[in-house]
Amino acid sequence: MPLSNSSGEDDDDVFNDVEWEVDPSQVLSAKQPKRHGRVPNRARFIHGPISLEWILCVLTLPGRTPIKLALLIRHLEGLNRKTRTLFPLSNKFVGRYGIDRHAKSRTLKKLQSLGLIAIEQRPGCAPLITVIETRNEPRHRRRPN
Repeated sequence: MPLSNSSGEDDDDVFNDVEWEVDPSQVLSAKQPKRHGRVPNRARFIHGPISLEWILCVLTLPGRTPIKLALLIRHLEGLNRKTRTLFPLSNKFVGRYGIDRHAKSRTLKKLQSLGLIAIEQRPGCAPLITVIETRNEPRHRRRPN
């Protein structure tokens, strides 16, 4: 389709004094994305530091459930670190990672018996968990002067 100006005349140079007519339905709108401050991070992380001794104690338990549950507990601890030391561990949350309520209950008792967590159980509610750091490694180390 040859280009023509709006007057309908065909010129050799179509770019001289041409009024271009644009169909609004064919124009792409360039909308700027809305910014609301910080972009949410959809990745899931485990906030450290986590002592190697704590992890090695968990690894003494048989099966995959103890390490999975321990890492989920440390993940929740990192999310709640600034606001509280007790946090609930619901069946729905651990169910997303393939742990049923019975395995959760058994594993929590084992982690408590090793001294890695403290459990505050209320009837009909999710248990409240507190992570206990191992005694051999201090939480915050000081640099030698």
